[in-house]
Amino acid sequence: MAVVTVVLPRMLVPIAGGASRIEVSCADPATLSDVVTALSSTHLALARRLVDEMGELRRHVNIYVDGEECRLTAGLATTVSEGARVEVIGSIAGG
Repeated sequence: MAVVTVVLPRMLVPIAGGASRIEVSCADPATLSDVVTALSSTHLALARRLVDEMGELRRHVNIYVDGEECRLTAGLATTVSEGARVEVIGSIAGG
């Protein structure tokens, strides 16, 4: 099993039960999709904020695995290793 730390932005902390960091366990080797699935077992509303009904990353959410933006690597198929840090960052829009 791989234990991964998911770090949340302040706006998602309330739907994560007040936690700004959540440790999840998933298969090793794991993918970002596995992490989201593990997260959904305890924080379903949070997982729904990260992926849409089709199982794709929502466009307004950026996720970094150990500092690398997952959209620039393999998206939800990005490999996540034991001890990885998964950071969720909301997009900032404006003009």
